[in-house]
This record gives sequence, C-alpha cells and structure tokens, in this order.
Amino acid sequence: ALIWNTTGNNNVAVGYMAAWSNSLASGTVAIGVNAAAGIGSGYSNKGGAYLGYNSGYSASSSSDYNTLLGYQSGYLVSSGANNIIIGAATTTTGGITTGKNNILLGLGVRYGLSQTGSNQLNIGNLIFGTSVAGGNNFSSGKVGIGTTTPNQTLSVVGSINSYGNSAGYYIQGNKILYASSTNGSTLVGDGAGSALKGSTFDNVAVGYQSLHLATSS
Repeated sequence: ALIWNTTGNNNVAVGYMAAWSNSLASGTVAIGVNAAAGIGSGYSNKGGAYLGYNSGYSASSSSDYNTLLGYQSGYLVSSGANNIIIGAATTTTGGITTGKNNILLGLGVRYGLSQTGSNQLNIGNLIFGTSVAGGNNFSSGKVGIGTTTPNQTLSVVGSINSYGNSAGYYIQGNKILYASSTNGSTLVGDGAGSALKGSTFDNVAVGYQSLHLATSS
C-alpha cells in the first residue's frame, strides 16, 4: 500500500497494491486489493475514496475527489474527477475514463454513457440526467425516465399512471387534467370542475374554470 508515496498527508491505504502508484496523495482513502492502484508510477491526486477490489484501478494524476464504492467500481477512471460511482462492476469495459462530475448508481451501469462525458446521471440504467451540478450550484439539466436523451426538464418514454381521487396532471400547482374511471368524469383546464365531488358522475368539463362552481351534476 502507498509503496510509491513520497509526499502527502492524511491518507489511509489498506490492501495489497492499494494506492500503490500514488506518489503525492492527500486525503485519500483506498481500501481493497488494487484500490486506486494506478497505472505506472508517480501519479498524484487528492480527496478520493476507493472501496473494493480494483476500485479506481486506473487512477492517474488529477483524478481528484472521486468516490468509487464497490467491486471494480470506476475501474477505468483515469484523470476523471469528482465522480460518484456506487455499485459493483462485473466487467472492466465501458466505464467512465476522463469524464468529470458524473453520478452512477447501480450494478455496472453504463447504458447510454459517454466515457469521456461529464455531468451525467445514471440510476439503474432507468433514470438518466444531464448537466448534473455539485456544491452550491443549481442544476439546469434535464431528467429522463426510459430515455438517455431527455429534451425537456422531465422526459418520459412510456405511460404515466396516477392513482387516487385527487390524482391528475398539474402545472404550477394547478390541476389541468383529470380523468376518473370511478365516476366517469373528464376535466380539462385550469380550475375545471374544481368543486365537483367524488359522488358526481359522468361530467365533462373543458376550458378554464368550466363547471368550477358545480357541486353536483
């Protein structure tokens, strides 16, 4: 562990070849065989957390503040920095290399991933995000469910199912779409049918505040 280390402070390395080639480590924790071993000798980085066999195996200089947790997690991360990768990887191909500020959660998730891309989100190869931000920075990105290329703040490929008597589609807190198979009513528009009770049946209201005063119909 830390065999090439000559300068640095506040490091913890446990396991054969853990942080092996890191000659200038600072605030680094590497636990596991080959964790943050590095390619060649003499790389330097800081603030990394590596836990698991082969986690961060390819670490090189400038790969600061990576958090890689799990068997072979972040195996290919070389100069990529500020990445969070949680989950075991059963293969060593297809992962982040030089990309930065990525968040990957799940078993070997890499579907739709750019190895050199930055600010990507992938949760279980189901939920994807772009322009992920860190620190006190607001993210201007987009989230996709079932799509790696969301083109709106939220993009969904597939159907959306809402439950409950008050379920519906809202914009800025205002319900603009409601349909019920229980009472057979369909309401479209801001405030449409807002006073109707669940015991009323077979109403159709289309337009701004249409039927909004009706309590029974």
